Amino acid sequence: MITKVWKPEFASLYKGIDPQRVADEIEQIGENFTPQQIVEKARDPQSELHKCFEWDDTIAAERWRKYQARQICCHLIIKEERDDGIEEKEQVPLRFVYNNDGKSYKTVQTIFRNEDEYKKLLVSCQGELNAIKKKFSMLHEFDAIWELIN
Repeated sequence: MITKVWKPEFASLYKGIDPQRVADEIEQIGENFTPQQIVEKARDPQSELHKCFEWDDTIAAERWRKYQARQICCHLIIKEERDDGIEEKEQVPLRFVYNNDGKSYKTVQTIFRNEDEYKKLLVSCQGELNAIKKKFSMLHEFDAIWELIN
């Protein structure tokens, strides 16, 4: 038997929703499925998937706009040119951070100027690298890289 569970960071988001039933309903769509097919399956109020979605269009629209704002922040790139005309490496200028006041974005340049923020960035980066290692550790072609990630 294969057990389906929520990742820890999603467990609270989908509290009370059975991941086994959700996975089974998605598998009923077929071997290949699209997000649109999942939404269509979830339209059935009797499905477990239905509970995973916001069906109030006003609330859903506002959440979508926040998602779009996050996408803007995550995909902006700044190319800095030095005085000697040499182009520096591309930098993603905004970084999602957790502050005392909640979640927000800061420019990478601001983080680089603050030692504590920079240390937090390094810890975050290490966590993301560990997550990638965990997710793709079965790809032995990258074993040399996985060894470098503590």
